[in-house]
Amino acid sequence: MAAPVGEFSGPSEPVAEEGVLEGIERLGNRLLLQIRINGRRRTATLEWDPPPSVGTVEAVLLASIGAEVRHLADRELPTRTGGAHR
Repeated sequence: MAAPVGEFSGPSEPVAEEGVLEGIERLGNRLLLQIRINGRRRTATLEWDPPPSVGTVEAVLLASIGAEVRHLADRELPTRTGGAHR
């Protein structure tokens, strides 16, 4: 899973990879990631074409609250056998 990319504004452009994941919000087929970077809370949008399903990625990220964003790409997604992805 790739690290999230977000749009940030401000005098110095923070890098999402340097932040800590603080929360997740699901909006349809997108996930909004709340990331703390240099003491400030930022939001990054994560969107992709399945698979994996949004629900699968959401579950892994919810279990990763408190992790450094740079390490999220190392998380393993559970494998599904048969059935449709949501």
